[in-house]
Amino acid sequence: MLLTPFYPRGNVLTESMPFPASDGVGWLAYIEGVPSDPPARLWRRVVLPGRRLRFDSANESRVTSHLPAGSPFLSDARLRSLLGEAQLSPPPASLPSWPSGGFTILGRPVTEWVSRAGKAGRAVLAGWSRPGLWGASWLRPSKQPAGP
Repeated sequence: MLLTPFYPRGNVLTESMPFPASDGVGWLAYIEGVPSDPPARLWRRVVLPGRRLRFDSANESRVTSHLPAGSPFLSDARLRSLLGEAQLSPPPASLPSWPSGGFTILGRPVTEWVSRAGKAGRAVLAGWSRPGLWGASWLRPSKQPAGP
């Protein structure tokens, strides 16, 4: 059976394992990282993400917190039974829409800021490349009279 290739949609922590469901639909099984609750104080503490088994098909995603040993590299029959127990995962929230005028910084279009930054960078490089800027001019004695 040839499965249509597609990519995982979650926060992948392991290699994905492709397998066909009983109805012939192709699925990917993998371990997904889930953000853990941050501790009250983040003072020298490592916070590891939680883990869950995630199943992705071309049309839907399912998750289960049950992680048998060897997941997701299990037999197709075992993956099918876990898929049957998994619950439907809600789709991700939509991305925020940006204004049609594009991005702005302090009320000016980003392209203007990029253009100005490029000009400033070229001016700095031109100033550094002038002869004598970094050479003997640093070693010349000062023309100020010595103190009393």
